[in-house]
Amino acid sequence: MPTPRFLARRYLAGLVQARLEAESFPRLQMTLLVVLTGGAGLLASFVLLRLGVDSMAVRYPLAVTVAYGVFLLLLWLWLRTKAEDYSEVELPEPSGDGLGGAKGAFDAPGDAAESSAIGDAASALSGADELTMPLFIVTALAAMAVASFYVVYIAPTLFAELLVDGALSYVLYRRLRQAERQHWLSTAVKHTAWPFAVAAILLALIGLALSSAAPGAHTLGEVLHPQASADR
Repeated sequence: MPTPRFLARRYLAGLVQARLEAESFPRLQMTLLVVLTGGAGLLASFVLLRLGVDSMAVRYPLAVTVAYGVFLLLLWLWLRTKAEDYSEVELPEPSGDGLGGAKGAFDAPGDAAESSAIGDAASALSGADELTMPLFIVTALAAMAVASFYVVYIAPTLFAELLVDGALSYVLYRRLRQAERQHWLSTAVKHTAWPFAVAAILLALIGLALSSAAPGAHTLGEVLHPQASADR
């Protein structure tokens, strides 16, 4: 059963989320962060290749790890830019339980989606042949697209909780001192670690599949155009 401290925190996040959605476009902002993160992942893959990390099964998940670090940095920058705008959030006086009758924020899905996606991808890889390989790659890429969409979808809740747990913690919690306190990084990782973990594992599987289909290839371009790679 949720504790009063947890529910009070949810109440604060709900107030901030309502203001975010009324005054800005949190999902559009998150879309921009996801695009920048994807660009960072592509750049990381390119740099790793230049550094001699030829295996796609190793390089791709490493690139995702770098991209996730960039994503967390972007969230920190977003938090720094928004802190002053929300430093004067007006809160109604809390009721006896500190909740003010507010409803809880969005509950993120559990890890069932993660384990299901990984299991399906692994099964597809084990029986891959010339016909199933393209289907497996398309399915894996679609799963990563869904993971990206998930991060965009939860943007209002995630941004609100980051503001509550980060820059606004003192301003807000002094009004509801019994609220549960968390570090903003813990909140960010809790909401976003599993989509990036899924992406890393799926890209590792894709790297294995591509290496199996085109031994000696180090990039997707070499897999798709082996003759051009051989001529260089």
